[in-house]
Amino acid sequence: MLLENKSAIVYGGAIGGAVACAFAREGAKVFLAGRTLESLKEVAQQIRSAGGVAGQAGPALRRRRGHLVLLKHEYQTVLSHPSSRR
Repeated sequence: MLLENKSAIVYGGAIGGAVACAFAREGAKVFLAGRTLESLKEVAQQIRSAGGVAGQAGPALRRRRGHLVLLKHEYQTVLSHPSSRR
């Protein structure tokens, strides 16, 4: 697997969802962020159903000094928590 032992943060549930699924198929742990939590949950569930590791957060982005920043603690919690394998 090309991305085994790697983590990916992907924004969006449409095109981003397709990218996230491809990354997960290659072994990456995937964290989805975006504006619409429901679509992110659907993609994360598809990944978990296929045996991958995925988490999601709705508006997990904050604007800081003109840049969008993913909240670090949410990413770490999802990808390191044992229940994220469900």
